[in-house]
Amino acid sequence: PLDEETDTLLVAAYEGPESQQERRELNGRLWQAIRQLTPMQRAILELRHFHALSYNEIAREMRIPLSDVKTHLFRARRALARRIGDG
Repeated sequence: PLDEETDTLLVAAYEGPESQQERRELNGRLWQAIRQLTPMQRAILELRHFHALSYNEIAREMRIPLSDVKTHLFRARRALARRIGDG
């Protein structure tokens, strides 16, 4: 499952206080945006970016066509970019 704490904890030791605060704010916006994705988009995003599965592996795992994996991932990334950019 997606874990909001992981990114913040891994980076915190390497940044100054201002950078840490900026990172936390961005991280918060990112996780808020991820929660707003459709369940399918969240699942595919998790498999791709947190479990490092290939597109073909995701298609097999989700039992959907490869083209659907690409479409869902594209739309998820686009939605995240829009929502984070608005923050």
